[in-house]
Amino acid sequence: MEIVISILYWGLRLIDTSLVVPPDLPLPPLIYDMTFHLFPALVLALDAILLSPPWPSSPMNPNAPLVSLVLSTAIAFLYWFWIEICYSRNGFYPYPIFEMLSTYQRIGLFAVSGSIMWVAGGALRAAYAYVNGYEMPEELEKVKRAKNMAAGGKWE
Repeated sequence: MEIVISILYWGLRLIDTSLVVPPDLPLPPLIYDMTFHLFPALVLALDAILLSPPWPSSPMNPNAPLVSLVLSTAIAFLYWFWIEICYSRNGFYPYPIFEMLSTYQRIGLFAVSGSIMWVAGGALRAAYAYVNGYEMPEELEKVKRAKNMAAGGKWE
């Protein structure tokens, strides 16, 4: 999700800063902006690629891409729901672009955001597999059994 935030924020900021920062406010110092909208994505991506345990997924499941696309898009629309709650309480949106868009344009924005999240997740999985190799479900089961044996358990 942080990767999507970075892609959208910096992409919109490159197009026009008034889409993400109200024109009547000064731009935050670049280092602060990067700590909110860039560094979390970089650090979490490195953590996922270099320090995470193997992801127990298999490309043999034909429904996995569809399920992850639906889940990513659902998360994006839940964020929209949250934004609208915040707007109803505060009277303003966190980013000026939301004020500029019609309802149908927001639907498009959040649908594209969900798709970007889906692509970013696939890219993270590909980067993980490139760096760490691909773990087959059978190999994961062997690791679980070995850990169980090392802990004094019995062989299953």
